[in-house]
Amino acid sequence: EEKNILDEIENRAKGVLNLCGKTSLMDLPSLARGAAAAIGNDTGPMHMIAPTGCKTFVLFSKHSNPHRHAPLGANVKTIQVDDLKNLSPKEVIAQFLESQAL
Repeated sequence: EEKNILDEIENRAKGVLNLCGKTSLMDLPSLARGAAAAIGNDTGPMHMIAPTGCKTFVLFSKHSNPHRHAPLGANVKTIQVDDLKNLSPKEVIAQFLESQAL
């Protein structure tokens, strides 16, 4: 469903490895251990990535409480906004970089 978006990211961003359709959920922990970071909304894959030690930045909407439902891990940071549609990629990157400086 998101293949076109991921293809566009791969074409625009230098050094991106697009694994869309080439992995299973069970591959995520191994991939995360070698990743510089993972950014995504509050879904199962982020909960599988967080315990690996990968820098994990999770996006929450008003429909879930990050204090109660954030993935568990030493390197997990979260951001919450009312509607994720109003959160620009530029703002996500800026907040991710700020969270890593703390």
